[in-house]
Amino acid sequence: APASGFARGRVVSRNLKLFADTDETVRSTEVDAGAASAARPEGARRSRRQQKDVEVLQSRETNGGWSAELQVKNFDKESRHTIILARSIYEEICTKAEVSLDPILVLRAVPLGMIELGMNLENTEGMIDSSMFPVNYFSVRQLLVYYADALDVIAVAAKNLFDLAQE
Repeated sequence: APASGFARGRVVSRNLKLFADTDETVRSTEVDAGAASAARPEGARRSRRQQKDVEVLQSRETNGGWSAELQVKNFDKESRHTIILARSIYEEICTKAEVSLDPILVLRAVPLGMIELGMNLENTEGMIDSSMFPVNYFSVRQLLVYYADALDVIAVAAKNLFDLAQE
């Protein structure tokens, strides 16, 4: 099992910010605006930049896996989510990503995968019907019931976060 940064209270882990252009992904935690504009061919339109940030507010390891409270920033919208990750699902994601991943990293990849799937991450209030996915508090297994391809998308997002952390 990989080393885990899980602890009670605030988790100390490297919080990566992902910057994505509509055309390509910039694989860096910092973007130099001068270098970016110098690399762009003259006359090329500047693409709209989207910032995605996932921060782990609290996490804990349980007998069956892990749970974490996350704050997600997508554009100028912020939302909070409590996500439960079963060990069996974690192992499937690591197998698909073809690398041993930190569970915190996998939990951070879940909302990024949800964004990639086009899900609305805005927090819901009050009662919701069974046709709506409960974005406030859910398990990754429950997400897989609603979105069959979510496992593959989360594995790719987790692998991308892993690659960023290695740079």
